[in-house]
Amino acid sequence: MAKHRIPLRLGELVQLDIEGLTSGGEGVGRYQGFTVFVPGVLPGDRVEAKVISLKPKYGRALPERLLAASKQRVAPLCPLYDACGACQLQHLAYEAQLEHKRQWVIDALTRIGKLEGVLVHPTLPMDEPWRYRNKAQFPVGLADGRVIAGCYRRRTHQIVDIDDCFIQHSLSARVLQVVKELAATYGLSIYDEQTGKGLLRHVLVRVGFHTGEVLAVLVTTGEPFKQGKEMAAHLMREVPELVGVVRNINDRRTNVILGDKTIPLAGRDFLIDQLGGLKFRISARSFYQVNRLQTEVLYQKTLDYAGLTGDETVIDAYCGIGTISLFLARQAKQVIGIEI
Repeated sequence: MAKHRIPLRLGELVQLDIEGLTSGGEGVGRYQGFTVFVPGVLPGDRVEAKVISLKPKYGRALPERLLAASKQRVAPLCPLYDACGACQLQHLAYEAQLEHKRQWVIDALTRIGKLEGVLVHPTLPMDEPWRYRNKAQFPVGLADGRVIAGCYRRRTHQIVDIDDCFIQHSLSARVLQVVKELAATYGLSIYDEQTGKGLLRHVLVRVGFHTGEVLAVLVTTGEPFKQGKEMAAHLMREVPELVGVVRNINDRRTNVILGDKTIPLAGRDFLIDQLGGLKFRISARSFYQVNRLQTEVLYQKTLDYAGLTGDETVIDAYCGIGTISLFLARQAKQVIGIEI
């Protein structure tokens, strides 16, 4: 069988018209029928891009120059957007984001599921599509002897130091700034990925949008943390919304953020939040939907479409802490939630 001819070479500069968008936020272009994925570009863009990898059926390239801009392109709100790797689509107008999300569902049903004629409704928008995340997790590092924390630079593990993040609750940024200051004040050693040495690895913040309660999680190695309780009490004084500070121990050389052991340092080891009139106790390692406002919209649609009469047994597979289980239980005969 003849091999497919790849019409590109590594390092080659190529001009591409971007035709589509993957669910990971990469633009899709074609060169002589050969698919090329390019991050940071949009359908309607024409770009000059440098080929960085090639596979038998597709390649990847990095944008070098924007030759013509898509009508859907907007200025990102975040000044660090071009460097930070946390967001992929801030340069795409929100209305266009909604339509692309709808198209990804359609593609999944038709191309992967081989289903035809399935009605996919328009994506339901948020009234305000910023500050919606109730969980933030930031890697910690050093730069010129200074404690930094934020998000990884695109395609690297280099930390982009941040003062704020527009998709996170503002209290997450407040906690992060105080932790950075206190880490320096208390002389904490900072984890080094290359050596596996150092104490403080990540800062994780959870916020109860309904209750206003905040939980801070200091992810550390197993090294001694003698200043832990004193620093935690200091942190709670600086951020009055905190109901607790805990230490999570992760000694593994891994990209997984949380370890298996969590130790209270000050206050509670959980926060309380409400969802659909139900109260939930959320710990450092609990699974809880990060967008509480849209979660209520999603769950209400699930309830509407289920058309429960009160006689049903509902199975909620992979139920987490049982948010949707309890949401449905009010209108079903019984709900069985299954988790590990």
